[in-house]
Amino acid sequence: MKTLHFFPALSLPVILGAVIVLLLLMLTMLWQKSRKAAMRHTCQAALFTAEKEGLSQRIGTLEHEKEWLEQEIHHRVKNNLQIVMSLLNSQLAYLISNDAIAAIQNSQNRLHAMSLIHQKLFETQTLSCVDMSWYICEIISYLRKTYDTGNRINFTVNTAPVQLDVSQAVPLGLILNEALSNTLLHAFPNGKPGQVNVALEQRDGKNYLLRIQDNGLGLPLHETPEHYEKLGFSLMKGLAEQMDGKFHITSASGVRITIEFIKNTD
Repeated sequence: MKTLHFFPALSLPVILGAVIVLLLLMLTMLWQKSRKAAMRHTCQAALFTAEKEGLSQRIGTLEHEKEWLEQEIHHRVKNNLQIVMSLLNSQLAYLISNDAIAAIQNSQNRLHAMSLIHQKLFETQTLSCVDMSWYICEIISYLRKTYDTGNRINFTVNTAPVQLDVSQAVPLGLILNEALSNTLLHAFPNGKPGQVNVALEQRDGKNYLLRIQDNGLGLPLHETPEHYEKLGFSLMKGLAEQMDGKFHITSASGVRITIEFIKNTD
């Protein structure tokens, strides 16, 4: 009985050749597919990079605009405070009462203490923190000129290298202004010479102490609440509480005022 063959017999080389061709076709298809995927990935990466660069540029522009606006705000606040100081100064010519004149001058000193901060923030790259060494020396210099102490009263200043944010620098500056104004007005009457020590010390960690001490007359033994109010002690205490600090005052061989506070976290 004869066997029927529908397909001719294929030799092994032919079969291997066909297999190789099929493999090459499959590899070619896979390579083309992977190449297209790689091209899509490259395009997506390029698009992402362009978007990232555009976003970075936009962020940089916004940061620059923010810094400019903050500087402009500080500049305008400083100018407005100086305008108010000038208006108060023009009112002094019409006042007769010594108490009224003293009240106007105290207000001018307080405004100047605040304007100093905005002046510094406008001039510096750091728009939120104040160099307290500079600030304390500027307040002292201004008050010495205001009360014309000359060389009669000697100041010793010792400040730790610390920068405080505006929320703490402003009340601390106002406290210093009140304390020194009282000292220059009342501690050394009749041209008496004196010594004033101002120190800002770091105790431990973020704990700081502001100390203002003089060797003047000191406080009388019996003071009325009205007199303490006149000297600004209530204001100083309130400002200390505003910065979560503690206000202390003692009188022995002069007046000693201390403010203990914790530096705000950067």
